[in-house]
Amino acid sequence: MNKTRSGYGAALLAATLWAGGCSTSIDTDIQGQWQGTDSAGHRITLQFSNEDVALSQDDRTLVGTWTLDTDKEPAQLTLKMHTPSGHIQTVPMIAEMPSANRLRLRVGTGLKSRPIAFEEGAPNQILLKRAR
Repeated sequence: MNKTRSGYGAALLAATLWAGGCSTSIDTDIQGQWQGTDSAGHRITLQFSNEDVALSQDDRTLVGTWTLDTDKEPAQLTLKMHTPSGHIQTVPMIAEMPSANRLRLRVGTGLKSRPIAFEEGAPNQILLKRAR
């Protein structure tokens, strides 16, 4: 079953985010607010609601749309971020929910390609926790 959703994405800073492998229903459970710290120590917040997404890193926030393709393994998450310069930046990722309160993301190097798998210790990965 292919479930695709679109939403607006936040910052170009999303390049530091990536997730993989689903053990819950990511297509419905991804909605809500997620928080974590990237490998560079920046605090990240992602808010998914319907078709919109907001990404905050430190004191910067970007908004945009998102799509999720759960026919792929791992699921493919794509953010379309509105940059401060007025452009739209596509951020291709992989995503998984290892549990109902954890979201793992992985973005490709340079935002040019989508990773194919999660790898222990690989760059551009982040584990987010559902905000309470």
